[in-house]
Amino acid sequence: EGLEPSLFPFDPETGRVETDSLTLIDWQDEYIEVALAKNFQFGASGGNDSNSYYISMGALLVDGIIAGTGTERYNVTGNFKNEVSDWLTATTSINAARIENTFTQGSDGNAGKFGLLNSIFQTRPAFRDASEILTDEGDINQDAEFNGQATPQAWLEEYQDLTLTHTLRVALGLEAQLSNDFRFKSSIGLNNINNVRQLYFSQNHVRGRVVGGEGRKIDRKAFSYVWDNLLFFNKKINNKHQIDVTTGTTYNKYTVDNLNINATFFPDDELLGDNI
Repeated sequence: EGLEPSLFPFDPETGRVETDSLTLIDWQDEYIEVALAKNFQFGASGGNDSNSYYISMGALLVDGIIAGTGTERYNVTGNFKNEVSDWLTATTSINAARIENTFTQGSDGNAGKFGLLNSIFQTRPAFRDASEILTDEGDINQDAEFNGQATPQAWLEEYQDLTLTHTLRVALGLEAQLSNDFRFKSSIGLNNINNVRQLYFSQNHVRGRVVGGEGRKIDRKAFSYVWDNLLFFNKKINNKHQIDVTTGTTYNKYTVDNLNINATFFPDDELLGDNI
């Protein structure tokens, strides 16, 4: 019924399935769907001679051609400029984004280099082994169940490959005209990226079957900053000569924290990767 194949007759003498009784299922038709992309953008700007601003918000929602897959991206941007006085100007730039990828990559075993779609279509709809098909008396076991080796449907219901990324970029700047000849400029840029990928292969997949389900969580946090301070000296001596001098300092730091968790033998597959 539906995508769940019914038990088909099995000939115990030949060890073969009676193929005439098989119900054909077009797995490609079941898995592939029309994919839509939706892009929403909002922006506003304004200001006066001394102050100006620009803000924007956006959402990009892209469905994958495989049911249940896709990408969602949300972002906010703000740029601000303020002339604090006739000699001091401040600027601020902020960009934040949230990106969620679902099932954009992943597979089982050697199919990894071909991706999820290839894994689905290379999974054969057959029973795990003959011991689950036949009873001790040699009759068909009506309670035999299909597993990940048995139906490609397990890739939708019992597989997870979810990547969630948060990014925040901030740039602050100050520029001061100290005198006719001296100008000072200071700027700092901050960049923070938090990326989490969560995978789960249920007990009905090749990777998860022998270990009672396999889950993995990869958490990577990266933070960096750059702080520049520059002092400019520009002096025009006469119509033919000019002195230009620039001096300054630069500070920067980059840190990365990685967390990798692997787990097996889960009590069930209900929570998928949230079991970890």
